Amino acid sequence: MATSSSHAQNLAADGGNQTFDYLSSQYFDSILFKFAPTEGTAAGLHQYDSQLEDYSAAGVQREVSAGDKDETLVVKVPIKPATLLIQGPVDKTYQIVEHPELAVRAGMNTVPLKSAFEPITVKQIDSNVTVPVRLEAGKSVPATF
Repeated sequence: MATSSSHAQNLAADGGNQTFDYLSSQYFDSILFKFAPTEGTAAGLHQYDSQLEDYSAAGVQREVSAGDKDETLVVKVPIKPATLLIQGPVDKTYQIVEHPELAVRAGMNTVPLKSAFEPITVKQIDSNVTVPVRLEAGKSVPATF
């Protein structure tokens, strides 16, 4: 599918229907009805009423060239952070092994994610005890020591 890559579309992490609606409208507006406006009129979209297909050599070449393009529609989906609830002594030091740059402590910690789910290991530094945890976007997950 050839679509415009000039603008990224930002959607909510739970916006599956929004994503589908946006991508399908891009296809119909940028590809199908652009080269077959009578199909748009037949679909009840009256902005195409005054247009006809361009069957000239130049028009056909534009349509063929549009199909040959290898473009990508960039869709950026922000991922909600997870909440890591470390249940353990407050005087101990904790670390997310996979993200040592993040400061965590006993209690609630907000952890940014790169995907909807992320397996991590929480380590109590003083005792070297580790607890595997599967973080989930927008959810609270405990790690008990």
